[in-house]
Amino acid sequence: MYQDMTPRPQSPEIYSFAEVDRRITAMVKTLKFMSDPEWRFLSAGGRINWPATVYDAADLAAQRENHDNRDEALQPPKFKPSAADLSRLDETASWFQCLEPLDFKTRAYLIKAGRQPLSPPQLLIWRVGLGASPHSLSKMTGDHHETIRRRHLRALERLHAIANKRAAAGRERLPGRGAGRSRRAG
Repeated sequence: MYQDMTPRPQSPEIYSFAEVDRRITAMVKTLKFMSDPEWRFLSAGGRINWPATVYDAADLAAQRENHDNRDEALQPPKFKPSAADLSRLDETASWFQCLEPLDFKTRAYLIKAGRQPLSPPQLLIWRVGLGASPHSLSKMTGDHHETIRRRHLRALERLHAIANKRAAAGRERLPGRGAGRSRRAG
């Protein structure tokens, strides 16, 4: 008849804020490293795009020896994802996808225009994950750098909440724990 008014302990934090930030940055760099070469071709509209050049072993060896090479396309990648980054990619991308997703019409418009189909908080997380500073982003958007820093922090806080909520929900559904376990012995 009476409700128990004792405060219930909060579920412990599964992912720390720093862990979420690190995993989101690793996800962005991993996805950038694994970019789809056909994306530019499909989103180009009427423009012509040449396919990526295939190099033989001698060309690659010469590129490694040529330290003063300024062409970014010929330089080896600066980031190479680890096996751990690849294994955590799906889970981290699901958090990122839940951060203010776009509706179908807006996504289709952005893809047709050749732009990334990301919401403003996702785009901000993406750009900062690639190494853009709030100052450089303020020059691009016209907003004050402190405003951009606060928006990025709010987006990371929302990602932190999404990650912990999903992890807590997944932990409750594990077999042998909680409500999924049978109370009968035998």
